[in-house]
Amino acid sequence: MLRKLLDGAVWKAISQERRATTLAEPMELRQLQILVAVAEEGRLQKAAVRLRCTIPAVRVAICKLQKEVGMPLFERSKKHELYLTAAGESLVDYAKLLLSLQDEANGGR
Repeated sequence: MLRKLLDGAVWKAISQERRATTLAEPMELRQLQILVAVAEEGRLQKAAVRLRCTIPAVRVAICKLQKEVGMPLFERSKKHELYLTAAGESLVDYAKLLLSLQDEANGGR
C-alpha cells in the first residue's frame, strides 16, 4: 500500500537504499512530522520550537529520512533557510497525507 502512495522516483530511491543497507531503520511518523515542520518553517530552529524538541533531534530525523530516501530533501540558501528539493516536495505531500490519515484514525485528535 505504501508503494502506491510514493512517486516512482522516491520509491526507487527508498528501494535502492533498503537493498544497500539491511540494517536501515524504517521511516517513522514522528520523522514525517518533523519533515513537515521543517518544510513549513524553513529553519531547523523554528521547527524545533514548534515541535518542542531540540535542534539536534530535528537534524537527526531529517538526516535519517535523507539516508533512507537516498537523496537530499532540502537545499540551504545563503541565509541558511531550507528549501525543499523535488524529492522533498514529493515526500512532504505524502507525509501530510499519512499524518492526516493518522489523525483521522485517532478520532481527529
